[in-house]
Amino acid sequence: MTEKTYSLRTITPFYGHGSNTKVPEIRPTEIKSLLRFTFRAVNAVSDIRALFDKESSLFGRAGLEASSRASGVRLKLTHPTEYSIIAEPLIFRKEKDENTDVKYIAPSTEFKLSLRTMYTNTAIDVFEKWFELSLALFGVGGRSRRARGSIEIAAPKHLSFNSRETILASLSSLLNECCEATFSQKNKYSLASGIIQNKDPLPQNVTYPYIKSIQVGQRYESWKSLLSTIDLSAHENDSIFTGSDNPRYASPIYVSAIMLGDGVYPIVVTLHEIVDRLRPSDNRGDKSANFVNAIL
Repeated sequence: MTEKTYSLRTITPFYGHGSNTKVPEIRPTEIKSLLRFTFRAVNAVSDIRALFDKESSLFGRAGLEASSRASGVRLKLTHPTEYSIIAEPLIFRKEKDENTDVKYIAPSTEFKLSLRTMYTNTAIDVFEKWFELSLALFGVGGRSRRARGSIEIAAPKHLSFNSRETILASLSSLLNECCEATFSQKNKYSLASGIIQNKDPLPQNVTYPYIKSIQVGQRYESWKSLLSTIDLSAHENDSIFTGSDNPRYASPIYVSAIMLGDGVYPIVVTLHEIVDRLRPSDNRGDKSANFVNAIL
């Protein structure tokens, strides 16, 4: 058996949980789900069946049919002796008496994740690229679209992050490496003027959320100042294009956080939005640019 172990650390509050919704918990199933989501969002191909087959070959496929198979790589979490759990309002822009306290696992909580496989080292190599890319682009658990549940790899580190510019360059390189390895898509993502763009967007009628662009914002002194800015911008720019309660619509814009030595940097990932069926019932317009610019 081949095994590789990562030391991980939470950057922002972690709101994931298991069967007991009142107690936050980090679970391998949430991380595996994130890997699948990232795989689909990054590859962005019109042949959904081919995408499903590729995903199944890497992460497994449930079912009774002959084509079902287990994932080639297993995840094992080694939890800390005791989690540091804090109760605070979920939305940081509101006063405490307007916002119910919610328990979360505190930032800077350290734990370990092991990748195990019975196959060759190649399986681990491919899997860990998607693992590192997933944690850089997205958070895990509740309210992860708004930078909760961001996790950093403390060791071993392969992505070189020491400035805003190197974050963009490293992400662009890894995105293209993953796409080429999966569907032989060369240079699918370009980096220019501080924005990573998908150079081959799919037709507008494609109904799944794939990555359109990635941006890295300026430095924040702390995770709390970043979350306060995000929550205020989400409130001021509420619409179906940024996530909405009425009508209910999940945001196509994901914000996560990367920790560098001098502070916290927001990563803004914009996905292909699917809102045509809701447009007639929403007169607030597209406020996505205002939402993103306030964070960057």
